[in-house]
Amino acid sequence: MPITEELSAETAGVVAVVDAGEEKEPGGGERLAVWHVAVTPEDPGPRLRGAWVIDQTADADGFARLVRNRPVWPLSARAAEAAGEFASFLVDAEATDAAVVDAVAALDSAFASGKEAAGPSAKWVRPDWAVSARLVEGAGAAEVAGDSADSEGREEAEGGAGETATRGGPMDGDPLAARALTGAKALEELAIQWASTQALRTAKQGKAGSRAFLLAAELGGPEPAALPLAGR
Repeated sequence: MPITEELSAETAGVVAVVDAGEEKEPGGGERLAVWHVAVTPEDPGPRLRGAWVIDQTADADGFARLVRNRPVWPLSARAAEAAGEFASFLVDAEATDAAVVDAVAALDSAFASGKEAAGPSAKWVRPDWAVSARLVEGAGAAEVAGDSADSEGREEAEGGAGETATRGGPMDGDPLAARALTGAKALEELAIQWASTQALRTAKQGKAGSRAFLLAAELGGPEPAALPLAGR
């Protein structure tokens, strides 16, 4: 995908998921894979905005434009090193997961307190605003996807060009691209589930003002709250 000015300028609410190749390209280049993922709750989509595989040595400016001034979730230490100087911050997967869990727990606590205060006549049912997606699990799945793609690539090489021609697309057999895509999908799923949680929290209620406590500032306010990305 071309690195357009519009994509480079779209930093608000868009996270770059980055991974680096395990080996440098012949001649010293570093292969880097980048996915842009929109995480703003109100974003109409698509959330997977675009993907690039770049030789950082040959196109250092192109890579910088993709990650500059935006949150970056690096899937490896080498990716963190490459993106660190340009990113607004590096996403901490474990801390982000914990922040999401805490936010949902705060909603549960507020709902339980509000229901108790409303009395037994209030027929309230807890909204299904749980968030099951986890970035830590996504990072693990990315490693598995990379290993699987690496194995498939070796099998294709051993099988010859005839087998390779039957494969589906340009990312087949590329561990770097497979890891980055899997990580991007994990973040996409977290963003989708978080958006659903916020839609339930801010939805209009049948009885005016009966659950206004869900719009408290400490729970995110009257508008959908941003996904609580935590930095390293």
